[in-house]
Amino acid sequence: MKLFKRLGKALLILVGVLGTGAILTACGNNTASSELVHPHQLTVGMTGDFPPYSYKSNGKLTGYEVQVARAIAKQMHLKPKFRETKWDGLIAGLGSRRYDAVLNDIAVVHGSSRAKHFLSSKPYLYSRSVLITNAKNHSIKTLHNIKGKKFAEGIGTNNEKIAKKYGANVVPSADFTSTMSLINDGRIAGCVNSLDSWKGYAKTHSTKGLRVYAIPNSQYQASAIAVLLAKHSPKLRNKINKALTTLRKNGTLKRLSEKYLGGNETVNKNFGGVISDKK
Repeated sequence: MKLFKRLGKALLILVGVLGTGAILTACGNNTASSELVHPHQLTVGMTGDFPPYSYKSNGKLTGYEVQVARAIAKQMHLKPKFRETKWDGLIAGLGSRRYDAVLNDIAVVHGSSRAKHFLSSKPYLYSRSVLITNAKNHSIKTLHNIKGKKFAEGIGTNNEKIAKKYGANVVPSADFTSTMSLINDGRIAGCVNSLDSWKGYAKTHSTKGLRVYAIPNSQYQASAIAVLLAKHSPKLRNKINKALTTLRKNGTLKRLSEKYLGGNETVNKNFGGVISDKK
């Protein structure tokens, strides 16, 4: 009889230990780490061909958003891993868990379809928009002049949203370089894009024949750019937000912006005027 009592007590202790282990495991899984695609690794999606945000230099991936992603991963004690993907399939990769986050000059648009299906971090950049036209075209100087005009924009981008809001006839854009060629050839009237994209293009390409106007805040506010995450990653977003807060406070975001974007674009500020006019 005593033997059965001892066995019964031992069994209860074993069940208790196993139960405690299960509880601890469940608690351990209820963290940002459990939301990662791969353990100990922050997997980041981007196009990799979008200077100055992401591009190849001497065969290595670099750019403002590449370095921001690396800095975030370092703050989180994770190894950064980049997956280059074409724009048209980039955001869908979050839903299929190809990566944990996307950094690709993606604007936070509250109330949009994207906001309903994805999460956004705190902003790490404020992207100011510009209006790019052919230098011989004197009829387009502001967004109020683009109604009915043919504009090439990336489908699903904030640029497309701006152009459509002001009545442009929007056609798909393959990439920034192709769009500049179309404008120069007179096949389209122009495009809306970010100032930083224009600066990146101007560093390596001739801008002859193009005119660039800053879009003032009175016409369209600067876009808050943030890390995009899947809806199932709220804890990961919290960790990324914590990392971004540290990187903003210690000056890392500002330093990277000045290096890759030519100035501090991490804060919102007034904007306007003609930026470039090369006939």
